Amino acid sequence: MILTKTMARFLVGTIPVVGHVSPSIPIVRQLVQRGHEVWWYTGKLFQPYVEATGATFAPMIHALDYSIAENVPEAWVKERAAVEGIAQLKFDLKHFFIEAAIGHVQDYDELLQQFPADALPLGYLRVPKDFLMWFRLTYI
Repeated sequence: MILTKTMARFLVGTIPVVGHVSPSIPIVRQLVQRGHEVWWYTGKLFQPYVEATGATFAPMIHALDYSIAENVPEAWVKERAAVEGIAQLKFDLKHFFIEAAIGHVQDYDELLQQFPADALPLGYLRVPKDFLMWFRLTYI
């Protein structure tokens, strides 16, 4: 009897910002080199970096991909430029993180149908698949 080693399937997710994507590159590269199957969900700007690791790029469909400046609504650009400090941080948290979460969860739901991952290391957080179901039922 020949035993084969079963490798894990990872769906990595990072918000489309250099400071979140860059630290994940060596981790993803190592996962791929060790034989794991990895899909990486992030902004289109980072597609070449994702593919250079050997991972499969998974684009944002329902979530706002603000890695491409033209995707950000002009009204947001003006409103954000009019505030500073804590007010700007609150603006960013509201628009780019909290409200964006609904689109991300919709994307993850669809991605998990195509690619039933064993683990979802989102940024530096490992999120159980059940959390996505809870979030979708609660907020969408």
